[in-house]
Amino acid sequence: MSCLWPFDILRSKKYIFHMAFQPSNIRKGNEIIMKKILIPAAVISAASVLFTGCVVAGQQAPGNPAITIESAGSAVSASENAKTITVSASENVQVEPDMAELRFGVDSKAATVEEVTKINSETLDSIVSYLTGLGYEESSISTSDFSLYGDYDYSNGASTLIGYQMRTTVVLSDVAKDAVGDVLDGVLEAGANRLDGVQYYSSTYDEAYAEALDKAISLASQKAESIASSMGSEISGFVSVDESLPNDRARYSSTSGYADYGVNETAAPAGGVSTSSMKVLPSEIDVSATVTVTYNVK
Repeated sequence: MSCLWPFDILRSKKYIFHMAFQPSNIRKGNEIIMKKILIPAAVISAASVLFTGCVVAGQQAPGNPAITIESAGSAVSASENAKTITVSASENVQVEPDMAELRFGVDSKAATVEEVTKINSETLDSIVSYLTGLGYEESSISTSDFSLYGDYDYSNGASTLIGYQMRTTVVLSDVAKDAVGDVLDGVLEAGANRLDGVQYYSSTYDEAYAEALDKAISLASQKAESIASSMGSEISGFVSVDESLPNDRARYSSTSGYADYGVNETAAPAGGVSTSSMKVLPSEIDVSATVTVTYNVK
């Protein structure tokens, strides 16, 4: 029962009535006079109302069924009463890459800006001619990291300008995996003098991700059921599902309309493509999915 007696209420209002209904002995000479301490009617009336409304927490007040009395801190909404379990799960699916992006470049040196620009441009033209001869569209070929800077000699404790350097990076997209080695050989023959790396992709990435997502949700359900069972409960449906943003760097998206480009040796520069092409052995691509699922429990 959650209830305050009138005296407690009055004390909380700083009315001090320690002997409200007890006779008070007052001596007057040799006589003892019995006297009662009077309490204002308004205070008694208020205390009576409070006392009349005193009921067990959570029950309806007598005579006023429309009012429900709750003890402090005991009111809980329906959503707060609902039991839920939230779990996270991740799954991976490995897929063979079938496409690649190649990064290579041309670094040139010359005594003057005009000379280094001419050398660099001619070399790039040779590389682009080789690639378009293989069947690659210009939309699959792009340049980046184009820079020109002075070439200095720092010997003898001084910096002396001795010429200029130009650096250009070429990015080739839409390369079939099996053609990577031959294409790299060809661009080196055409004048590239720097290889920056190969990034592999999968044209079936979306299908692999859907499979990983399905497995992650299945794993989340198993985990939730196991937790609920250990608590003597069971799952009764899900409340929400959150998908973590995937790292889709390996997802292949054609920049020029994919064609299975081979190596056309007749389009190669003088000397042709090396008969012993560069060995490139790509590893499988990990496609992962992560979900967070909230389930109802009964």
